[in-house]
Amino acid sequence: MAGDAGRVVFNANQSLLLAGSLAAQRAAGFRGAEVDIASRKLALVSPGGAALAAADADAVRLDVAALNSLGADSYLIGGTRSITDQGLDVNVVAERVIVANDAQNAFTAPEIVLAATQQVLVQGGSAISAGGAGTSRAGDINITNSDGDGALLRVANGPQADVTRKVVSGTQGGLTIEANAVLSAGGAINLDATRETKLSGTLNLVPGAGLALASGSIGVGDVQGLSQGLNFDQTAFGALLARTGDLRLTSYGTIDFYGKVDGQALLAGNAAPDLRLRATGLAGLAGANGAIADVTLSGNRVTLSNPTGTVLAPLAGNGKLTILAQELRTGDGQFA
Repeated sequence: MAGDAGRVVFNANQSLLLAGSLAAQRAAGFRGAEVDIASRKLALVSPGGAALAAADADAVRLDVAALNSLGADSYLIGGTRSITDQGLDVNVVAERVIVANDAQNAFTAPEIVLAATQQVLVQGGSAISAGGAGTSRAGDINITNSDGDGALLRVANGPQADVTRKVVSGTQGGLTIEANAVLSAGGAINLDATRETKLSGTLNLVPGAGLALASGSIGVGDVQGLSQGLNFDQTAFGALLARTGDLRLTSYGTIDFYGKVDGQALLAGNAAPDLRLRATGLAGLAGANGAIADVTLSGNRVTLSNPTGTVLAPLAGNGKLTILAQELRTGDGQFA
């Protein structure tokens, strides 16, 4: 768009040395520079960061301090983008993106997106922060790869963005945020993986910011002992509800509620966020006591979507789903 600072794309096979800054200027009210970096395997590193695994020795290494010095408003690491009326079309090139920097050398920009077809890994001690006064684009992020499997991480000072994918099998696409890794944002954080999202690190969000989490499966409630998928016990789910203004949970399978889940009580007096649930189905399953119990979800605006169009057979049991909302919406798909 006229007035925007423009975009630069780097395609690297073995190495990429970044030095200096971008000579790019934007007109008042327009977007700053965008940087896309694509390669089969990429590692964001700093001198104080964790060592890379031997299997990642062949990664193209990007020095985080050099990335920060470019001064771009938006970085896409792992692919290339094009702008559409709906948002961004992203062609994912990287198989793996690894972050191995440290808190003193945090990767910082108004918008940062990491994308890979197999895995995005943020190692322990790493830090990614949406900082600065730039403007990120609004709209969806559409993964254009014919095989939609993969992983994506986004932190932004701007509004939340939905990730859309083509055919998803869930056979690959892992996103891991290790313990002691920190992601920070004033606007939104998006963690999206088609097979499994593992979240052991820290998410720093300003009150009311947006949080979108996607995984091959999502479990809420009595999740002790579950090893697959993205799982939240009662305390963790309550914290999600209380700290965000826009909570979006997407499962490429089902969202499973184990035992009694009372979203109204878990809010503990805090204002209910907008709540969006996207999945092939919502399932009430037996909790720690072996019984299926009632589930209550509470939100300001609650939206239910089933983009796959698959209708699951009802499960046996006498549990009840209650939705408390100022407004209830249904999105794409079929409901039963």
